[in-house]
Amino acid sequence: MKNKFILVVVLFSTNTFALDHKEYFDNYLTEAEEAMHHYYPGPLSKDIAGMALARQILEDGLNKGPNYSVAGTSVGGFNKTIVDSTIFSWLEVGRATDSEGGTFYSFRGARANICSALIIGRLFDLYVDKFMKKEKKNWFQAKEVSRAISYNIDSFELNHLYHSKLEPAKIVERANSLYGPQHAVIKNIVAENKKTVDYPHGLIIRNPTKQEKQNGVRHD
Repeated sequence: MKNKFILVVVLFSTNTFALDHKEYFDNYLTEAEEAMHHYYPGPLSKDIAGMALARQILEDGLNKGPNYSVAGTSVGGFNKTIVDSTIFSWLEVGRATDSEGGTFYSFRGARANICSALIIGRLFDLYVDKFMKKEKKNWFQAKEVSRAISYNIDSFELNHLYHSKLEPAKIVERANSLYGPQHAVIKNIVAENKKTVDYPHGLIIRNPTKQEKQNGVRHD
């Protein structure tokens, strides 16, 4: 009787990206806040970054990884204006189509997820300006007060005005509902993973390191 050999092939996943919302926020929220701070200095960078990152998670999914993103930003119109003025210079910009025929921007390269979150955050700002007339005045003032707080973080008057009177975090929540569905899910993600740390000061978008450029782009 001949010996029979059974070949067993074990496949190990090479996906080492975040497995849950908490881990994802732990890995990327601070970086999203830093990027947002370049456009919205002060505490507003945190209010926008949390909601935008949660939206990016929902659109991309948790297991896609940080270096490829298709986060629901449709091609053309004022979206194109925001993308063109925000995109990180090293990223490859493409297009992806969903099952219903919709066409969306895709970004490939180091920190593509952060770029997507930043674009989403800037679109929130644009939505307030174009579509949210009741909130527009408070939103504009909140941006000015937030900038003032970045220079005088301990001011009771400024912080009280920002957090208790203007309440821009609530305006961001409503802007998120204009971006796409499941805004209640996103609100819960933010609430469950909000960090109680000081916002960054004077931080700007950094370029990826040489190693990030070499290893950051997926070719799948």
